[in-house]
Amino acid sequence: GHVNITSYNRMVLITGEVPAEADRVAVEQAIARIENVRSTVNDLAVNVKGDLYFTDTANKKIWLLPKGGSPRVVDEGIESPNGVLFSPDQTLLYVSDYVGQLSWVFQIQPDGSLTHKQKYFYAHMPDAATRSSSDGMAVDADGRVYIATALGVQVFDQIGKCHAIIPAPQRLALSNVEFNEKKRLIMMKSATTGRSFFNLGMARKFMQTMLVGDA
Repeated sequence: GHVNITSYNRMVLITGEVPAEADRVAVEQAIARIENVRSTVNDLAVNVKGDLYFTDTANKKIWLLPKGGSPRVVDEGIESPNGVLFSPDQTLLYVSDYVGQLSWVFQIQPDGSLTHKQKYFYAHMPDAATRSSSDGMAVDADGRVYIATALGVQVFDQIGKCHAIIPAPQRLALSNVEFNEKKRLIMMKSATTGRSFFNLGMARKFMQTMLVGDA
């Protein structure tokens, strides 16, 4: 694997790939022990105004770095905040919980603060698993949210119900999911196998079938 380190104002962004969850934890702990490190950044999202939200997993915090301003904590207490994502209209912020089975949603206020915190996405877990491994997220134009988990990409509707699970190749826990609209692909990423691809058109037909079946 490999790890990239970027720092700003004593906050450290860690990117890259490691073979296992224990390695990821070890890297975060090693960085946190460095003198003057304020926090380690797990994931981030930037809105159209240029405001940046990021998760600080080790300290169970969500931070806001407003454009031209200073960073401040906007939430504390999620067990293992991980992925962070805006709704299509950017009025909501979604945050996945790597340990918990439920991830979260917040309303974003004009000043960037987060309100109306509530549990939202119920992630399915493998048998005998102790954590959901909910990680990176993506959202489509219809507001469906895709979360990379231990079971694969779980697909949620706008009210937070899981309608489909797109299994990951090799049945490995995923670290991220993203769309490539130009190539019509869903890209899945795991720490050990790199990127895998799933046809976006097939996925949407599959989900439409699931939605009809649930109706």
